Amino acid sequence: MGLPETAQFIRLVDNISRAIDRLPNRVATEAVNFSKQRFVDQNWLDSSPKPWKKRSDKSWKRDTRKGRAILVDKAVLKRSVRKIISTPTLIIIGTDVPYAQIHNDGGRFTAHQTVGSYRRRAYQVKEHSRTRAGRTEEVRAHNVSASTVRSFNRTIHVDMPQRRFLGPSAALNRKIETLMRDDIVKAAQQSI
Repeated sequence: MGLPETAQFIRLVDNISRAIDRLPNRVATEAVNFSKQRFVDQNWLDSSPKPWKKRSDKSWKRDTRKGRAILVDKAVLKRSVRKIISTPTLIIIGTDVPYAQIHNDGGRFTAHQTVGSYRRRAYQVKEHSRTRAGRTEEVRAHNVSASTVRSFNRTIHVDMPQRRFLGPSAALNRKIETLMRDDIVKAAQQSI
């Protein structure tokens, strides 16, 4: 090899080395963008898209929120997805929002609530019939007076459907492979 070929080879190695040094941050950015796109597309994308389960109508009582994207109220969860670690051998993206894991993995959880004291208003009951223990009863019209309900504690059990936005994905792996290949090919072409 002559001197010009050696210089060209050194430039090629330097360009590829710089491209490889930039890859962890670029891969982490690609993974974060992929995760945030799940909130837009409302699905998990592995080898094929898996749509998120729709929310139940009874969970959104106020009409102003109907039609809003799933898992996006104030977008705290979506904005919290970020790069945590980015080294040449390890890339971790995640979130520090406490409820992220139950939404991502789904499952059953138990919560304890304290309900504060409140006042029930008076109301009227119209005449109607009801069935109890297989018998039909007639209920006469009557007034129910106002009352105060004392503070109490309760335990609720919730089944949360899985709405994955973080995790291993074949589609993300393909995007990362394409990104890496394109960056290294571009670095090699710049040295020619």
